[in-house]
Amino acid sequence: MNTVLRLEFFTQVLQNPITKIDYRFLTGAGPRFKLADNSKFRLYAASLVMHEYERELNVEKTIHNDLRSSSYVSFSFLPNDNVELINTFFYQPLFTYLNDYRILDQFKFSAKAGKRLSLAVNLNYLYDNKPVIGVPKINYTISTGIEYNF
Repeated sequence: MNTVLRLEFFTQVLQNPITKIDYRFLTGAGPRFKLADNSKFRLYAASLVMHEYERELNVEKTIHNDLRSSSYVSFSFLPNDNVELINTFFYQPLFTYLNDYRILDQFKFSAKAGKRLSLAVNLNYLYDNKPVIGVPKINYTISTGIEYNF
C-alpha cells in the first residue's frame, strides 16, 4: 500500500454477561486511510467488513452469524510530550438489515507520571439498536488506571 492507505485486519473474542453475550468472535478487514499525521494530531478513517459469530446468554442460546460494516474515525491529540487524548467512533450496521446497528465511542485520556508510568481515564459508550432482550440500548463504562510502558 502507501503512506495514506493501509489494509487493516482484526480479530476479537468477547464475553460480556452485562450485555448477555455468552461468546462473540469477530474477524474483519478493509482499508484504513490516514487523513492527517503530524507531531500533535493524527486522524484515521476506515470502512471494514466484519464477520460476527455471537451466542447470546439466554435460555435458548440464540446464535447470530452475520456480516457487519465496521466503519470508524479515530483521532489522537498530543498537545505536549506528557498528555495524550485518543477518541475512536465506530458505526456497525448489519449489511442485510441497516436498522440493526451499534455505535461505540471509545475515549482515552492519559498523562505521564514518570518516564514509563502514565495515569489513564477511559470512557466507553455503546448504543446497540437491537440488543439482547432485557439489555438496555445504552451501556457505558468509565475506568481509571495506571499504565506501565516497557
